[in-house]
Amino acid sequence: MKETNSNFITRLYFSFQDDHYYYLGMEWAEEGDVYSLIKPGSRRKDIFRHIGEPAVRFILACVILGLEVLHSQGIIYYDLKPENMLVFKDGYVKLTDFGLSQ
Repeated sequence: MKETNSNFITRLYFSFQDDHYYYLGMEWAEEGDVYSLIKPGSRRKDIFRHIGEPAVRFILACVILGLEVLHSQGIIYYDLKPENMLVFKDGYVKLTDFGLSQ
């Protein structure tokens, strides 16, 4: 994440570890993740439903552009799911969680 500079990949500013944990200083996603928008029982689901197909297309375009950046750098992203797609205040979606990537 730290080596990738893209508008479609969550930025990693720093990382460190102690005897028990790893710590990641990452870009803040004000709106949470895509899963929180679509999960059953979410109050935000109605908001997501009202924005409709154009918003879904935009989200998918962001994800595809993020994957293109990763693949152009020889990185294979294995953990694509709504929980790993962060939504930012400007509406853009960025990929995160590269624990399984090679």
